[in-house]
Amino acid sequence: MSINDTRVVHLSLTEGYLHEGKFYHDPYYVFEITGVLGDQYIDLLTNKFYIYNGIQYDEIVREQSTIYINTSTSKSYISNDSSVNEIGEVNNLSKEDDWNYCSDGNPKVTGRYIVTIIPEYETEPDVSVFRYEADDDEWMEPCDGFGGYFSTLCKVIAWKPCPEPAEVKE
Repeated sequence: MSINDTRVVHLSLTEGYLHEGKFYHDPYYVFEITGVLGDQYIDLLTNKFYIYNGIQYDEIVREQSTIYINTSTSKSYISNDSSVNEIGEVNNLSKEDDWNYCSDGNPKVTGRYIVTIIPEYETEPDVSVFRYEADDDEWMEPCDGFGGYFSTLCKVIAWKPCPEPAEVKE
């Protein structure tokens, strides 16, 4: 799987533990979660996704090469070879953070942006500052020590404009 082929999907999941057809808040199966019709769930032991149909929890087969970000908890899961594995927190991303997700479109203006990335050959998200070239529809990462930019091999997940620089204190 090339990280550049990875899709990002944001969804609301209820996290729990599936046991004998019921979801529980705890791994000891004491505190049951009441299923809500149409809500999606993830079993934290198997990392499988389910949807409640009003009677039972049906497993949802997820697309390969997809990162699923739980908008309720900011945890992320990556789907590889028909299995789903948690890849951790997504730098506390939430809808309130004013992030623009690349799956919804890239910036319209060339400039510097704060970005959430997944570096090549890694699964953990990180935050950096990249340059976006609107004419070429291309993300560029900084060349360390050279002051320029080069095409990135990282997967850019989300972006937001850089703030104005701070003024120098005297």
